[in-house]
Amino acid sequence: MVHNDIIRRTKNMMRSPIFPIAIALSILIGVIQTPDRGWVGRLYTFQAGQPYMFQEPINLELLMSWIFPHAFLSILIGKCMEADLQFARFMLPRYTSAFQWWFRQCVATWLLVSVYYIAINAGICMFSILRDGAAVLWISPIRNIHAFTLLWLITGMQVIVMCALTSMQLSFQSLTKISALGVASFLLCMLLSVFFPVKGAEYLPGSWMMIVRSNLVNEYDGYLLWVACALSVLFIGIVIVITYIGYRMRKNYW
Repeated sequence: MVHNDIIRRTKNMMRSPIFPIAIALSILIGVIQTPDRGWVGRLYTFQAGQPYMFQEPINLELLMSWIFPHAFLSILIGKCMEADLQFARFMLPRYTSAFQWWFRQCVATWLLVSVYYIAINAGICMFSILRDGAAVLWISPIRNIHAFTLLWLITGMQVIVMCALTSMQLSFQSLTKISALGVASFLLCMLLSVFFPVKGAEYLPGSWMMIVRSNLVNEYDGYLLWVACALSVLFIGIVIVITYIGYRMRKNYW
């Protein structure tokens, strides 16, 4: 029952016209905005985004092209959550509590996030392979990391961190019933990674904030993925506790 409910919610979000449009536009931007550096090199450059803003002038075009896929994902989740909130009071009898309903929303969103970033990253890489041929198959922008390993690291770190940030967005939106507030909280965290200095990445919070970009993969390699897992789980745990307390304090919320 729980499994079927989560799958149904994920499918409903994927049926939104925004979902395939966001994937297609993100792949197109990633292909156009980045130079030819091999099939993973193109993805690596695209996901690196805007350099640290206090060291280089703001490149608005680069910043917008980098944040576009993340912003579209946040808007999609916000719109779907807004529609679900309108019918939540009629769906709650199926659950033991409003908190359980929210948590299932989070799990369904995590599945959506995984499919979303895997599709975008795979699409950018496939275009490079089809365009440049098999000669670029083994080319990696980082000498000591295999091309397939780099693809796995970039995608894995993005999915893990975005699951944490979308959980925060759903918490804000479900407790306040304001879609814009949830989207704003998500985008604020994304922009913080642009203002966070590269030197600060030696600290755990700095590493976690920077891994939504690919800049530091060459320095931390697989270690950064474990940092992402640990801090994302901690962040999700904090969000769950805060959301649970929020629902307990607002018993007549619905």
